[in-house]
Amino acid sequence: MEGFNIANTKFSNAIYILVAIATSDNEQLSSQKIAAQFNGSACVVRRIMSELNKDELINTTRGSAKTTLLKDPKDMTLYQIFKTVTPDYKILNVDEKVDQSCPLARAMPEVLKTRYEDLQRTMENQLKEQTLQDVIDDIKKAQPQ
Repeated sequence: MEGFNIANTKFSNAIYILVAIATSDNEQLSSQKIAAQFNGSACVVRRIMSELNKDELINTTRGSAKTTLLKDPKDMTLYQIFKTVTPDYKILNVDEKVDQSCPLARAMPEVLKTRYEDLQRTMENQLKEQTLQDVIDDIKKAQPQ
């Protein structure tokens, strides 16, 4: 379960970072400032920003707090962000360390694997339909006027 929580947190943090950049009105945002906003670690923020930069979702300049999005938020899907920060992540994994002498245990991994792959595809397809702009719009709706 630990890997599950780390991947979910990393994905959430990446979205937060991108929303902060998108809504910053060209304000300089250091990794420390972003991390402080969601009680995170500046080191973690820098690591995630490095991944986002490498995949050309943002542009960062070493030693500068000026970061920009390289795509319009409406053109950046949550799937792109998810794959950038958790490229090999699977929502569910099959335990294949089973008693091979038991017919039930031998069959279970393959049966579950098919179902888990279907769930992974469903989740990824949902993420492909949602954009960073959708998140930004929902945040604006949720904020008190």
